[in-house]
Amino acid sequence: MQTLREFHKDARRTTILRAARDLVSEGGVDALTMRSVAERAHVSVPTIYNLIGNRAQVLAALMDAGGDQLGELLAGSTGADPTTTMVESCEALAAVVAPNAAVVAAVLADGISGPIGDDSLFARFRRVTRDAFVEARAAGLLDRSADPDLLTDRCVALAAGAVITWASVHHDEDRLRDELVHGSMLVLAAHVGDDERPRVRRELDRRARRLVRQRTRPGRPRSRRASTVAR
Repeated sequence: MQTLREFHKDARRTTILRAARDLVSEGGVDALTMRSVAERAHVSVPTIYNLIGNRAQVLAALMDAGGDQLGELLAGSTGADPTTTMVESCEALAAVVAPNAAVVAAVLADGISGPIGDDSLFARFRRVTRDAFVEARAAGLLDRSADPDLLTDRCVALAAGAVITWASVHHDEDRLRDELVHGSMLVLAAHVGDDERPRVRRELDRRARRLVRQRTRPGRPRSRRASTVAR
């Protein structure tokens, strides 16, 4: 059972992370300084160091919070085939990124990778993606020559690029979801076996049609889920 002291520590940590997220959302990653976070969270700079760490560790904590949310959303994933797994993973990633676009894009664009841990947002997405490719190849759904690590790298790179572009231009969760799924289906289509290829093609064509429609008419920004990062 959590003690009162632990409760207050968790509450202050949440306040600090919320302040950090808001600062990045308002002014980009350059706006995130230890002093600015302390002022926004109404705590001292030493308190931030004691509860979380330095600036890089604050950013890592924000990404870890996103990783936790991604894990929760994928807890009921069926994992029946690579197409379903990748669609579910990409849609979950979009659901996490959409309300936290500035934070995720700032971390990706700034090239901050050192402090990001194994449970951070894109680390978890990478792990789920690689597992899907490994299982699919073992089940004969991918070409035997397909390299799960190479396919994973391509999917993650496409996803990161889509997030950065989307965050600076579109801000529509549906657009992000379709971009992410479309990219993963392009990777799958080049390496999937004959039995799985029709499913991949149908999903690829469906997302392509949606993207074409979205690009030919102005869309209203929307996000279906409220942010849970540092809430």
